[in-house]
Amino acid sequence: MNREPTLITGPAVEPVSLTEFRLYRRVDTTDEDDQLSALIRDAREYLEQVTWRAFINQTWTQTFTTFGHRLWLPKPEARSISSIKYFNNSTAVAEVQSITITGTWATSDVANLVINGNTVTFTVAGTETPAAVVAGLVAAWNASTATDVAAITAADADPIVTLTADTAGRAFRVTTSETTAGNGAVGDPSITTATRQTVTASIYELGDERGRYFVQEAFDQNWPSGNRGHPDEITVEFIAGYGPAATDVPRSIRRAIQFLAGDWYEERESFVVGSTVAALPTVTASLIKPYIAKDFR
Repeated sequence: MNREPTLITGPAVEPVSLTEFRLYRRVDTTDEDDQLSALIRDAREYLEQVTWRAFINQTWTQTFTTFGHRLWLPKPEARSISSIKYFNNSTAVAEVQSITITGTWATSDVANLVINGNTVTFTVAGTETPAAVVAGLVAAWNASTATDVAAITAADADPIVTLTADTAGRAFRVTTSETTAGNGAVGDPSITTATRQTVTASIYELGDERGRYFVQEAFDQNWPSGNRGHPDEITVEFIAGYGPAATDVPRSIRRAIQFLAGDWYEERESFVVGSTVAALPTVTASLIKPYIAKDFR
């Protein structure tokens, strides 16, 4: 492995619901719902870091330099492999992705492009056409100084935003979203110039050894040849988690999230949402200890 794993898509739900947490803390109003939801999320993310696990199903990527007998995944509870992509020895070309903007956009509608946690946003000032949203996103993207954003150039191809890597052979992944009052939409990116090859799913299989998951060649199959051995040469995208629902998560973990978020709520005057803590409270630490993955760091 070359780098820390990258989160692509977070969990669809939290292991502890807002209703459960309100009941636990005996909160009778909805006035603090935003803060309570943030505390639940922060507690879950913090305990996932402590345990090195994903609780609710999430999509992650891990990069490798070369194919080997086994590609070890960095998360327990790897559920499935979404894809394996790699570069080969053919001439590197600049990757180009196209994003189509559609619909009618109203005042305060928001369009987002996200790459590696960096969000490029355009907020509509009045009723606008897709062309205006494209122009706004292109301007916002090219004005960004974030490293991952600055390495890619945006261009206006009304009604399409085109993103082109400045370095040939550099792959990238962008996700999109929108918040609209009307029917405006930011389409999913499509790769118009491919720099990567996709490994046929029948070539590999997911395995595990004492709770550690890996990808290996299927019986009588071989990994592709011709990859260049560069850092981040191979990207494995996989799903990790106990399952898609809160009830799939072990009860002790759910209780630990509830207790930790509850402790932070109790000390909310001094606790800043999004911050880290020096040590886990005793009860929370005891509940979470059996789930700490020891061989994943």
